[in-house]
Amino acid sequence: MDHINSVTQSRGPWNKCKLVGQKTPLKRWASRGITMQCPRCAYVRQPTDASAEGECPRCGIIYAKFRPGGTLPPSKPATDSRSSSRLPPTPSYEEVSETHKTKIPAWVIPAVLGLVVGYFAGREHIKYELRQTFEAAAERVEKSFGSIFDGGESERKKAARPKRKGPTPLSVTLNRKSFRAADYRASIEAAITIELTFKNLTGKDIRAFDGTLTFTDLLDNTIISAKLAINDPVSSRSQLEWSGQIDYNQFMDTHQRLRNQEFQNLKIRFDTKKVLFSDGSVKEFE
Repeated sequence: MDHINSVTQSRGPWNKCKLVGQKTPLKRWASRGITMQCPRCAYVRQPTDASAEGECPRCGIIYAKFRPGGTLPPSKPATDSRSSSRLPPTPSYEEVSETHKTKIPAWVIPAVLGLVVGYFAGREHIKYELRQTFEAAAERVEKSFGSIFDGGESERKKAARPKRKGPTPLSVTLNRKSFRAADYRASIEAAITIELTFKNLTGKDIRAFDGTLTFTDLLDNTIISAKLAINDPVSSRSQLEWSGQIDYNQFMDTHQRLRNQEFQNLKIRFDTKKVLFSDGSVKEFE
């Protein structure tokens, strides 16, 4: 930055300092017999010096720009980009992220996974132990109350009691199964119709009998069970053809399963409860 400006006025040239703003007449010091001593190196300027009057021939400083302490005032930043010093480029976000990334040791992730798995496995084990404990306690309480209300007989004795079983008095065969749609104008309700054959396997004539009729699939899974009482006589070693129906309710799952089950995939079983023989005797079955 140039701090001295030559200004031509009507009274003559002047020196103006931009630091303090003071104006002094511009005259040659040699013509006035004034000597200039450099404030920096103490060199006394001679009239024969070839350098400019405001510049020290020895150290080269400009008197008007010199500051106490031997420092120069700050110069104006160079406008030439080629001569100016370049700042280092600003790092990008990716470079900063890479610099500040924390490297996790390889053993940390397996250790954390092991802790998480162990935590949940421990919880499941505790829940299993609690469930087993409560089930065992409930079973003991049930057995205790059972022994009180059944006259003091234990479950073990009841299980050891032999059940009375006899030969099956009747056998049953499913001959036909069909569905009858409802006709409300003719007062006909929807029903599943069946045709059965009962065979008397006893040595006596049967006057009437009852029991439970059960339909199952091929894997013996129960589809539907119904109580059945027949008052028709069946002679010894003879058969009885019987037709009946089950009133159909479309909102019952068992009725829908029985209706939709194919005939060849159906099995039937009749558990006899009581038989009345023609001689008046009665026999009950479990």
